[in-house]
Amino acid sequence: MTTEKNGVKNIASTPIPSGAQACIQRPKPAPSGSVTPRLVFGYIRMEEPDEIEIAKLRDELARFCLGHGFHLGGVFCDRGVAEDAIARVGFAGALDALRVPESYALLVPGREHLSGLELVERALVRMVNRTGCRVLALPAGADSAVEVG
Repeated sequence: MTTEKNGVKNIASTPIPSGAQACIQRPKPAPSGSVTPRLVFGYIRMEEPDEIEIAKLRDELARFCLGHGFHLGGVFCDRGVAEDAIARVGFAGALDALRVPESYALLVPGREHLSGLELVERALVRMVNRTGCRVLALPAGADSAVEVG
């Protein structure tokens, strides 16, 4: 089943028995003749699954991309995943997407979506950096993203 909201089409949602779930959303392509914006992929981690909050965060990532010249290639989500977990289904999907040569960054709504634990955050950032990409976080209330790591 596909649904569309704010120009973003939800084309896949794969349930994972452990309670984690990867959600991939792909926006409509940019009109022909326009400058191709940098390709980023979003990542959201929620310890307590809250579909309304996840939808708000997806919208926040999409709005940021539209306003800052990025192309949001998809949003990956881990539900019910603790901050100390390194093996994450949604994050693994994001890493696969970041291996696309045109990829620029992994965009998170805040650093806490990686982890509140510095050791885990550093490990996840290193995984992203190995793809040739960087991690960008949107601090609360800020108009621009900051690079993590």
